[in-house]
Amino acid sequence: MNAGGVGPYAVLGWDASSVSVGTLQGGDPELRRVATRWRDIRNCVAAPDGSWLLVSGVATDSGAHGLWRVNPTDGPSRALLEADYLLHGAVDPTGSRVAYTAPPARSRSDTSLHLLDLADSASRLVVEGSLAVDCIPSWRTPGHVLFHTEDREIVELDLASGRSRRLFAGEHPAPSPDGSRIAYRTGPTVLVAGAPGPRADVSPRWGLLHRPYRGGMSWSPDGRLLLLARTGGTLGYELDFGALDVQTQELTRIRQRYLRGLVFS
Repeated sequence: MNAGGVGPYAVLGWDASSVSVGTLQGGDPELRRVATRWRDIRNCVAAPDGSWLLVSGVATDSGAHGLWRVNPTDGPSRALLEADYLLHGAVDPTGSRVAYTAPPARSRSDTSLHLLDLADSASRLVVEGSLAVDCIPSWRTPGHVLFHTEDREIVELDLASGRSRRLFAGEHPAPSPDGSRIAYRTGPTVLVAGAPGPRADVSPRWGLLHRPYRGGMSWSPDGRLLLLARTGGTLGYELDFGALDVQTQELTRIRQRYLRGLVFS
């Protein structure tokens, strides 16, 4: 494993109740807490221009599930959407729409995809059922959303036509900043594919312990690194994060404790 060669890059981190922003240099993130108002944060992403953060979670005061817009400088937040139940969200490359997962569901293992227009706060259902409950949607272009299904198939949705197409078997698709590549996982393997194009196994070596991956992945703005996580700690209750160079397959272990998520921003 590599001890350096990373950054500095802007990163966004969170635990169950708070959101932090900062930088990653080598294996050491420097984070500053900017907002605390939740009891169960599901995921966070930065808007494309970095001017605001999207937080998906459950509010401490009301218990409502929702999406919040957070100022990364001083922390004030406002609700974009509140619902009885809501899982994960992602901001489109123009910063004008949010794709998010929420009911209805056809079974205990799936959920649906919705689209929230930030200009008029209108929300609509775009894919009913079939998305895995742990799926974090992602945007390849302003009009194309990637997700994985409960059957572990990666699908691309064209919002203009409403048509979906299966790309390949896998989960947790993460498009590169220019949309030309898609990183994804199949079990213990991390792959990068063109869209379309050949696939490359870029799996890192974590060490002797082979623990499962957790959550999604994010690309550095220059398209060089993938930030990913696996279960960690003595009992497997924590997360170990690493920055993977997709060309060399070298992994820089990120030294932190107790974060629920960490992504490039």
